[in-house]
Amino acid sequence: MSLPAQEEELKPFLVHGAIVGDRVEGAYISIVRRSGEDSIPITVAQIHSTLAAGRALLRRG
Repeated sequence: MSLPAQEEELKPFLVHGAIVGDRVEGAYISIVRRSGEDSIPITVAQIHSTLAAGRALLRRG
């Protein structure tokens, strides 16, 4: 998978499909971050906590 460098305010990116073993499965989404030349998928717990924090901020509005 290739993930070109992007502006910080455009992040995070949702990727349709996930690499499972040696195949790409289409029934999944993932959020991937860059670390140098590497693409690192964010864990389910990290996705959940980020969404929960964002929803909490919106509720406080």
